[in-house]
Amino acid sequence: MTVDSLRLEIPNVKTHDGMLTSYVIHNGSAEFRDVNRGRISFTHAPRSTVITYSIDDPTDVRAPFQNNLGGENGKYSYLNPFAVWSILVSKEYNQDPDLSRVEQLELEFTGYFLPFQV
Repeated sequence: MTVDSLRLEIPNVKTHDGMLTSYVIHNGSAEFRDVNRGRISFTHAPRSTVITYSIDDPTDVRAPFQNNLGGENGKYSYLNPFAVWSILVSKEYNQDPDLSRVEQLELEFTGYFLPFQV
């Protein structure tokens, strides 16, 4: 399974202007299994994407969600979702962010799955 896009929503976050900008960072380590259940490990530099959306309407995004993780068929591998991810909500990119009521967040991935017999 690999992913080419992700969407982030942080319920109950507040900013002064109603917009939220977040950095979502994949740590750069991934493990896959081949059809024989053999382990394949990859490492790469951390890969980040910037997600900006309206808090009142998370479908109002300022950057496309499609292929926002940087993979490219035949050139760069798409990312494994089963990895360590970091999320940064910085005062530098948000107007007075208030995370005091945040209890959870939602990451939604789209990507590819190649089924095989076990």
